[in-house]
Amino acid sequence: MGKVDAIVMMGYPGSISSFFQQSGRAGRRNQTSAAILIASASPMDQYIIRHDEYVRKGNPENALLDPNNPLILLNHLKSAAFELPFKEFEQFGNLDWSKVHPYFEILCTFSDIVRRNSSYYWIAQEYPASEVSLRNINQNSIVLRLADGKNSVVIGEVDYQSAFRTVYPGAVYLHDGNSYLVQNLNLEDSTAELIPLEEDYITEPRVNNSIKVESVVQFNQNDKYKSTFGELHVIEKVSGFKRIDWKTQQLLGIEELRLPERELLTKGVWLCLSPTIVNSLRENNLWQSDPNQYGNTWAKIRSAIIARDANRCQVCGLLLDHPTHHIHHKVPFRSFTDPDMANQPSNLITLCPVCHKRVEQNVRIRSGLAGVAYLLANISPLFLMCDYRDIGYFSEPESDLCEKQPVIAIYDQFPGGIGLAAKLFEKLDEVLRQCLQALNDCPCSQGCPSCVGPSGENGVGGKESAKQILTLIIK
Repeated sequence: MGKVDAIVMMGYPGSISSFFQQSGRAGRRNQTSAAILIASASPMDQYIIRHDEYVRKGNPENALLDPNNPLILLNHLKSAAFELPFKEFEQFGNLDWSKVHPYFEILCTFSDIVRRNSSYYWIAQEYPASEVSLRNINQNSIVLRLADGKNSVVIGEVDYQSAFRTVYPGAVYLHDGNSYLVQNLNLEDSTAELIPLEEDYITEPRVNNSIKVESVVQFNQNDKYKSTFGELHVIEKVSGFKRIDWKTQQLLGIEELRLPERELLTKGVWLCLSPTIVNSLRENNLWQSDPNQYGNTWAKIRSAIIARDANRCQVCGLLLDHPTHHIHHKVPFRSFTDPDMANQPSNLITLCPVCHKRVEQNVRIRSGLAGVAYLLANISPLFLMCDYRDIGYFSEPESDLCEKQPVIAIYDQFPGGIGLAAKLFEKLDEVLRQCLQALNDCPCSQGCPSCVGPSGENGVGGKESAKQILTLIIK
């Protein structure tokens, strides 16, 4: 490594510390050296390219960690008890005995610790610190095996929580500069089988999630929005994945998956938009676009759907004359690359003009929300010193989290949270301003992978809607 004169980074590594650590691998012989960053089309990479002072003049980040996370705290207590007996009523960190005592009772139950003369002694044979991962707080992991004829070679592992989003069947997994295709994920055996992949694309999971509030820790409110930090119960289901060109970040295809749901109790930040913002979006009608070209057989398809729905609006039940019927695509037509897939009967529904207008307004608001959520999730890691996969995001136009108002949520992808959401709550105003700056800097017209996501995914006009939301929030 000392003989390296130049290094090339394929994408921003995620933190200033990692950037300088990787750059420092070159030039160790006191000769002229070079470090080259090749940016992808992701919002994070594009932000760094346009604002290189963030790296050149910025200070390395402070690592974020919540020492009171139950999984982290349990491992710390095990290691502490191994070093010295833990006395009854003794404080640990900023926690008093009432918070620490239940953990020792659990360890006693599993025969790792024994209580003698008002003290707790480590009696297990294992050295507890050796079992603590510096990368994951969850000790369950999925072993990655590279298929090689009759044999297989272990090339790494991922934690169980991340496996659903990183090594699902069909996923592209990057390791040591090489691409591998995941052929199978066996949750019972905790293994994933991979094969080498020569094609130049990446994959991104499609996650359907629902969120419930468990507790509120802190909130701020003004006339435009309310931001809240607290404990969330997240149910995630990876329903499929997208194949994306690495260089352009353009969508190449969509595949479906059948994986079990994953429940996560974690910490998060959620923004509830006020009716003022919603009404402003609707009044400005930001999403006018050219009519969709539904295909030569659309008239026949339309008549078949009207007949199936018995000439009635499927929302209000109004009986309609044939010419006044509207046919609505549940999943937006522009989300599909194949019109025949978009026009499947299961994706079509008969609506009256009034209900159709209301539904379309919700779709437009959803596009703006999706764009802001996408951008916020991709810009936040710059301020949180984390990988973009360490946080999850969620948006909904009528949410129970906000009394049926639109919501955007960002949450830790770790059980109990590790401090990412708490830090984001402190820096939320600054991060939102940088999101708007990134949106203004992006030269695209309707939306692209460098700002609010591809326009075909989030809807035509999604960029303008997202810009309006951010502008109103910041004002």
